[in-house]
Amino acid sequence: MSQKTVTVSVRRLVEFILRSGDIDTVSGAFGEMDAMQQGGLMHRKLQKEAGPSYRAEVSLKHTTEMDETLAITVEGRADGVITETEMAADESGELGLKEVVTIDEIKGTYRNLRYITEPVSVHLAQAKCYAFFYAEKEDLEEIQVQMTYVHLKTGKVQRFKEKMTRNELEVWYTELIDRFAVWVRHQIAWIKKRNLSIGAGSFPFEYRESQKKLVSGVYQTILRHRRLFVEAPTGTGKTISAIYPAVQAMGNGLSETIFYLTARTIARTVAEDTFGLLQDKGLAMKVITLTAKEKICVLDKVQCSPEYCPRAKGHYDRINEALYDLVTHEDRMTRECILAYADKHQVCPFELQLDAALFADAVIGDYNYVFDPNVALKRFFSDRSGDYLFLIDEAHNLVDRAREMYSAVMSMTELTHARHAVEDKAVDRRLVTYMDRSILAMSALRESSDESCQLMGNIGSLIVYLTKLSEQLEETLKEGVTAPLREVLMEFYFDIRRFICAFDRSDDRYLIYALRSEDSFEIKIFCVDPSKDLGERLAKGCGAVFFSATLLPVQYYKEMLSDTAASDYDLYVDSPFAEGNRLLVAATDVSSRYTRRGRK
Repeated sequence: MSQKTVTVSVRRLVEFILRSGDIDTVSGAFGEMDAMQQGGLMHRKLQKEAGPSYRAEVSLKHTTEMDETLAITVEGRADGVITETEMAADESGELGLKEVVTIDEIKGTYRNLRYITEPVSVHLAQAKCYAFFYAEKEDLEEIQVQMTYVHLKTGKVQRFKEKMTRNELEVWYTELIDRFAVWVRHQIAWIKKRNLSIGAGSFPFEYRESQKKLVSGVYQTILRHRRLFVEAPTGTGKTISAIYPAVQAMGNGLSETIFYLTARTIARTVAEDTFGLLQDKGLAMKVITLTAKEKICVLDKVQCSPEYCPRAKGHYDRINEALYDLVTHEDRMTRECILAYADKHQVCPFELQLDAALFADAVIGDYNYVFDPNVALKRFFSDRSGDYLFLIDEAHNLVDRAREMYSAVMSMTELTHARHAVEDKAVDRRLVTYMDRSILAMSALRESSDESCQLMGNIGSLIVYLTKLSEQLEETLKEGVTAPLREVLMEFYFDIRRFICAFDRSDDRYLIYALRSEDSFEIKIFCVDPSKDLGERLAKGCGAVFFSATLLPVQYYKEMLSDTAASDYDLYVDSPFAEGNRLLVAATDVSSRYTRRGRK
């Protein structure tokens, strides 16, 4: 029997197996920001200043042969390997120079360093993995681990250092990899079962000529890692004709996850029913339908904090047990199924479904789970690409939805509301200062616009102050703000971040304009052409199929929805129904004149 090698990054390993503690909107909201800063300017600055004994970005990996059928390779890059010499006594008591190696792991944070009294457990675990890999490679009996926390605003540094033996690191790492192997073995066995069932399956209906054409077109698109735009009239069987070849491609190793994306709940139900039809005919496939947080939350109002939600308290201590229970017992992971398992294990159903999606073969959900930069599934798309296949139903709706996803607005009303909320509150004075300066910048823009709708040339000063304001909001929220002010500031923070990110993306495909009335003023960053932004998301996968009953003119949709329009395929599927059965009715008593709108 051949041995299979599975590769995983150090970060993904420890963040999955060793996660613990509470769900907290405040701390969780900024975790991605901290992660994004790794390898940034502050990161490189510390490495450069460390001196000649410091080697930066050292690639390390370690392979563990679990048995004759499975090997697990864990790899990553240590931020730094420090090699120094120090005076030490040998076994006979004589003094001499001894080489000491330290693994350095750097983490950027906006949190006040005085609140960091010990390393975060998953951060330390990353460093310990690298320490074990290096000690094994260089045959070291001892090695030091150093956690370096750097404040991303001030540049201040706090370090924690401890010495470890290779033996104790090996014991710790062996337990870690054994726990991970349980999940790996389950996935290997499941994929084998799934692929055998796909090979034994067939199209569940008698083929119509139009369906043959569509099935062939979809499969060829996947095979060639391209994008396909399909217009197929209602009744042609678009859903099964897109899903079936996608499933066959998965069985042949051409994709690892199918994302079925749509804009409406009813369309998601049709997709569920179609996968269910194939499952009823013997297909072994895990299919999950993602539900919006507001619709699946067990509270009357979404409040992801341990002080409000009992399931948020200790959620990460229980989540892996709940997740394993779910993915080993269920193939159809609907909203009701997720709620039942979340209730059984007292975990957050929204977070449970996001974790379960990693173990699903097909993910059904709204467009935003892939395309919206603020909502997209970070578990899939934050730091990697994959053999993901995107099936995009009702694709004509994606143009307006994408424009909405990549656009943002900032209003004077929102700024003044936040400013009034902190009036007479015990918050950092710098927060108030940056709020005031942002309001002044908005006022200056309002004074420079003399029309109700006016294109704006430069809003740079507003962006500068909003950026400083968002940084200060992060620090203020992390240090602790009580409700209801916390909810106000959290919503305000996310709106500012959305606006700044939209500005950072903006180019000649965007318009920035002011909307002014007697009692309101706002700046809008509007994405006219979302093709580049969508293209960045589509590039995370290996192919995409856009299909709809109304996708003409196809060239327009190709140019709006794809940054590779010139090389994308397009396909028109004729209606399978006889023209003689078609009834066209013209209403001659209805006027389309603007002046007659609203008349009965």
